[in-house]
Amino acid sequence: MARVALFGATGYLGTVIEAELRRGGHHVTPLRAVRLRVPPGNPGAPHLGVPHPGVPHPGASTGQLPDLATVEKATEQVTAYVADEVDGVALDLLDHDVAVNAAGLPSARGRTPDELHGANAAWPLLLALACAEAGVPRLVHLSSTAVQGMAPVLDERDSFSPMDAYGASRVRGEQVLGAVRGRGGPQITVYRIPSLYGAGRRPSYPLASLPRRLPLVMVGDGSQPVAAAHVDAVAAGVATLVGAADPPTVVTHPAEGHTVRSIYQAFEPGRPVLRVPGIAVRAGMDVLARFDANSRAAVIRRRLGLALRGQRQAASWLTENPPALPVDAAAARL
Repeated sequence: MARVALFGATGYLGTVIEAELRRGGHHVTPLRAVRLRVPPGNPGAPHLGVPHPGVPHPGASTGQLPDLATVEKATEQVTAYVADEVDGVALDLLDHDVAVNAAGLPSARGRTPDELHGANAAWPLLLALACAEAGVPRLVHLSSTAVQGMAPVLDERDSFSPMDAYGASRVRGEQVLGAVRGRGGPQITVYRIPSLYGAGRRPSYPLASLPRRLPLVMVGDGSQPVAAAHVDAVAAGVATLVGAADPPTVVTHPAEGHTVRSIYQAFEPGRPVLRVPGIAVRAGMDVLARFDANSRAAVIRRRLGLALRGQRQAASWLTENPPALPVDAAAARL
């Protein structure tokens, strides 16, 4: 069994991950992440060339990626920015086999850009550098499907189109880890997770969080797929990655079979649902697209887009290497 250093163990997801790892016989050391404030536009952490939040997904294969030189230069400067913290984290990591990063900010609500960038980009880089110094061979970093925004299909490629500042901060985290991957440090696996739900928690997914005074919007019969992840299934996925001999560099949480209708029925039972023609939803989205990408209008536009198209998920590596808790069992416990 592995000796696992778990960062973010006191959070909603982290507590479940710790319990799951212990059930699997792993020795778990809960550790605290370093709180960083790194302004994305300052010399210490330059812009990584992430597409402006709200830019439509380019489709096809690679998305809108910065050139390698831009990412590497930015990574070097962020490395210098966090260098003073690396030794302390490395000391905590000595004699561990795997580091799991469940720390980070789960949304942009009430957060400044420097807090988002510090927690979701600079901290993962700091942790990777500390793993390299301490000789920890594996790092599992929990990211978010928000890096692909409203892409028609969520997959495991380096294809990015964040819709807001939160998604952009997660993109930066994946990019800086990609820049240091394979340079004598740990083997890094990024685990992309969609909106989280579980006992006592509604999904943060905006589809189910419309104000109570408004009817829910649905196009057609509501069979459009929706990506959401049960906390128990995510913890089982982490345990699978910790125990895997050679996991891939990016893993997306498997589809749990949710639809627009099932989300409404599970979390908003009895609430009125307004069926709207698809052409009307598209018109509304076109109007909202004129507003700032980080405004309330952008959030409503994303909700409408989900109600209109939904979002499919490509096959996940975890589909072929299923976690101990099958995701369909998690879906059944809605």
